[in-house]
Amino acid sequence: MYSSKILVLFSLGCFLLVGCQSANNETVGTLSKPLGIEFKENDVEAPEIFNAEGLAYWDGQSSLGGVWITHPNVDQATRVLIKDKYGGKSVIGAIFNRSGDENEKRMLLSSEAAASLGVDANENRIVTVTALRALKTVKSIKNKLDVKSSEATVASAQKSGSENIALSKPYIQVGIFSIEQNARNTAEVMNQLNIQPTVKEQTSRNKTFWRVIVGPAVDMNERSTLLQKVKAVGFGDAYAVSK
Repeated sequence: MYSSKILVLFSLGCFLLVGCQSANNETVGTLSKPLGIEFKENDVEAPEIFNAEGLAYWDGQSSLGGVWITHPNVDQATRVLIKDKYGGKSVIGAIFNRSGDENEKRMLLSSEAAASLGVDANENRIVTVTALRALKTVKSIKNKLDVKSSEATVASAQKSGSENIALSKPYIQVGIFSIEQNARNTAEVMNQLNIQPTVKEQTSRNKTFWRVIVGPAVDMNERSTLLQKVKAVGFGDAYAVSK
């Protein structure tokens, strides 16, 4: 009987270590495979939804619910990228509002999030937390965009040439990304729309980021069409830039 109990407990422990999988077979919070969750194919950062940087810690307690982090200024649970600012590790999980001690300004990591980032109990770590969103399927809207583009071309031909003035802002900035691969994924989406993208690596205040732009447009009508296409695939904050 005693040996049977040990065997049951051992089996249960092995089951818990395997973790759980979502419907799309993405392994979440597993301890039996390399820690961390890769970007989904269509995941892009959405700092306009949520973006924060600050101290995070793990209280040393085993927690349920997989990979998550808390923040006092969150209205609803959101899928986020949690990134160790200086350690380079990152993991995808959820962010929740933290209730309780209002004097505690640090973000609380779940045990699985801490394990993924290599954070020890009660250790402070500077992290950045950025909301994620999934792009709309490009193929489902490409035909509609082609029709609208044709209509815009016809309308442009019917207008006078007074609008064909050199634009001060002929490019459309699709987005700014802190991870290069995320920028490359976005550029590939633009290619699928038959729009030529450019990925620019830049540095500001010792932080490296990647901009994705499209263009240049030759006139206001073409720029308007480009902006329409970009926004249609989920980049609602895209805007015109000079370079």
